[in-house]
Amino acid sequence: PSYSAPYLDIQVSGPATVIMMRGELDICSATALETCLEGLDFASVREVVLDLTLLDFIDVAGVRAVLALEAVCSRSATPLTIIPGRPVIQRIFQLTDTEPRLPFRSHRG
Repeated sequence: PSYSAPYLDIQVSGPATVIMMRGELDICSATALETCLEGLDFASVREVVLDLTLLDFIDVAGVRAVLALEAVCSRSATPLTIIPGRPVIQRIFQLTDTEPRLPFRSHRG
């Protein structure tokens, strides 16, 4: 099963639900991500992977959407892994002091 929208793709691959963000994660696409999350059945999701490698831009609304995803996963006891974006994308997580609170995969993995 999969879902596609202008800013994101959701693929179910084995036990993982992979959310691939692309382009911009801003006020417009953050709303699309949040709407998508409302449609996921977290009772049947074993793991969520958020891939930020194709992002070109992220703003505070995008950071809030990532934090909302982390909160939903935490409430449903669903493991979340975030694949970091390019340094310019990671910079906003550093500036907002949210990087240490989010489950970013190490660059080694």
